[in-house]
Amino acid sequence: MNEQLLTREEVSSRLKVPEGTLKFWHVEQKGPRAQRVGRSLRYREADLDTWVRAQFADGLAARLDAARQALDSDDPEALRTAVTELLSVLDGEVPR
Repeated sequence: MNEQLLTREEVSSRLKVPEGTLKFWHVEQKGPRAQRVGRSLRYREADLDTWVRAQFADGLAARLDAARQALDSDDPEALRTAVTELLSVLDGEVPR
């Protein structure tokens, strides 16, 4: 088996989130996929990478939704904000 298995501590360090957050995400089934190996919880590196990419994709989807809503509104400031957000993605900024 060549897959890299990561501990909660390693994932916590990589994501820069507390281990308690990872525990909460696991219970709520919101975070990266994890599996019990014996009595320990482990994360496959490939699953972690996939989850992180999905988080950025969700951020882009939210920005696109906001832009669509702004196009339907009569609020020029909302449209300006939505366009600015989309341009920041196109310019290579990391989605929030």
